[in-house]
Amino acid sequence: MPERSRAHEWTPITLLPLNGGPDPARLADSFLTPTSRFFVRNHGTIPIVDPDAFRLEISGMVRQPLRLSLDELTQRFPTVRRPALIQCAGFRRSELARVRAIPGELPWDEEPVSTAEWGGIRLADLLAAAMPDDAARHVAFEGCDDVEREGRRFGFGGSVTMEEAARHDVILAFEMNGEPLTAEHGWPLRAVVPNVIGARSVKWLTRIELRPTASENYFQRRAYKLVDRAGATTDAWEAAPAISTLPINTLICRPRGGERLCPGPIRLAGYAWSGEPGGVAAVEFSVRGGAGWRPARLSEINLPGCWREWTAEVDLASGRHDLLVRALLPDGSAQPADPAPLWNARGYMNNSWARAVLEVRAD
Repeated sequence: MPERSRAHEWTPITLLPLNGGPDPARLADSFLTPTSRFFVRNHGTIPIVDPDAFRLEISGMVRQPLRLSLDELTQRFPTVRRPALIQCAGFRRSELARVRAIPGELPWDEEPVSTAEWGGIRLADLLAAAMPDDAARHVAFEGCDDVEREGRRFGFGGSVTMEEAARHDVILAFEMNGEPLTAEHGWPLRAVVPNVIGARSVKWLTRIELRPTASENYFQRRAYKLVDRAGATTDAWEAAPAISTLPINTLICRPRGGERLCPGPIRLAGYAWSGEPGGVAAVEFSVRGGAGWRPARLSEINLPGCWREWTAEVDLASGRHDLLVRALLPDGSAQPADPAPLWNARGYMNNSWARAVLEVRAD
């Protein structure tokens, strides 16, 4: 089994299950997030998988069910490598929790977003070999981790539509940044579904089922939905539509809020991304709390399913400056200004303007 990747630049939020991420300032060091900095989100245990005994099962609405070893996967299908961003739906949940309490959920700030290069096989190639029925509408993934909810134990799972699977060119990855997946990132096999919430990029993948309806897994039916009241009934959770596509969002990597800065030229840097077609068209910033918006520079590196770096320089005098950053889609629509209307019972999908309070002092 590959060694687990841990470094001082990564901070745990919980140990059992393991959850945590990097200082967002370090994400600006490189377009691809080193594996040692990549955030980790788990709902249960990290399984110990025997690579010789591992099998991936493809079942359900297929004319040719498959049960393949790792060697068979790598020998039968071509390997592809491409970068892709993964973002947890709870990104910036802490801001929503300041609007109203969100008990029982991880207090994520800006840690749970990262981009890596993934190597593996295309889901489309695997499904072609399994020969899906024309009536199949959903692709359900299930891992071999151990999660407990409501007195039951099961593997984490979720699904995407067949249309989403085709549009986003899903990868079943066994490599991350040119090396075998580490245990906490899903070794030996995980799904990587660009442009949608990270919950659909199921780790420790052992089963794919083609279905007429969405997955029956708890995390598809009872979680990752926008329910606007605490204590909602089971029926309310099951009736709510599942979230999927990542909304347009931004991250301020540098400078960080509360960082002591000297008067004069200051470089701003961060990332913007969107799961919507067309991606990010522009990024704007204000150092006057929403007055005097200016354009940031966007990197020429603009890859589908990835974030896009933005930078700017601004001359700041001594005092407090409220930095705001917002990204825009090609149609001109921008991130919402205020997190308050985005509040929901589990703190998902906060994509309000990014904020940082800058303290500039001469001493």
